[in-house]
Amino acid sequence: DSFFNLKNWYNELNEFKELDLSIVIVGNKRDLEQQRKVDYEEAVNFGEMLSEEYNEKISYIETSALTGENIEEAFGLVSYHYIMLSKMFEENKFRDMILTDINSILESRPSLTLTFISNDYSNNPSLILLKEINDLGKPSKKEKKSKEIYNYPNGLILESYKFDAIKIIDSDGVFIIFDTKNRDSIDPSWNNIILKIIKNLEDKKVISIGIMTKENVNWSKMMGEFDFYTKLEERNISYFMFRISSELRLELYKQLNTMLNTIKNF
Repeated sequence: DSFFNLKNWYNELNEFKELDLSIVIVGNKRDLEQQRKVDYEEAVNFGEMLSEEYNEKISYIETSALTGENIEEAFGLVSYHYIMLSKMFEENKFRDMILTDINSILESRPSLTLTFISNDYSNNPSLILLKEINDLGKPSKKEKKSKEIYNYPNGLILESYKFDAIKIIDSDGVFIIFDTKNRDSIDPSWNNIILKIIKNLEDKKVISIGIMTKENVNWSKMMGEFDFYTKLEERNISYFMFRISSELRLELYKQLNTMLNTIKNF
């Protein structure tokens, strides 16, 4: 009987959605195979049906309290759902803050230009995150060799360049990503890239420098390999240097929020 009450119980749980619940359907007494009244496939299909109907992921797993089968896996599945749900709400929080900052900046100026630089201009992860914010509107896109430019109706301009095609014109903030996951030290040419940005960026602007690294890298040693700090001290430019590890999306959201908040308060 409990299986056929699942939908009613789910509707009751819906009244408490502000609690950010994650849901896993657990079929117990898997060891009593001869007394089974609901086929495994039927239960799995029911979970998929609920997922489609309510537009959220609902998993199904079978356990046995008697033999201990899948007990640890069931708790692991619940933990996984909770972690993923927590990440989703954390990302949504930063997405809302970023949108608020952009709108706030554009209330006092006609345009806001953000420049993104990486080895792959068409697949820059920080640019992708901003493009996912549908409330910014639908941009027009211009693409040329080694660069992309997105113009939004509200005055936001997103530019993306490869390292060898950087062009800093009227940029309010530059967000650059270097990848050291397959190396233990920086590429010496990266110093020249940053120095070029510093030279062309106006005062009261922002540079955010993200370094994608291995988990066991000597971070302090790597930071010491950069030698642009003296030039930065000569300018009225804010800069942030941060490490990007496994939590790429969340870390980039945080740094985008920091950069925009700094631009807003300049």
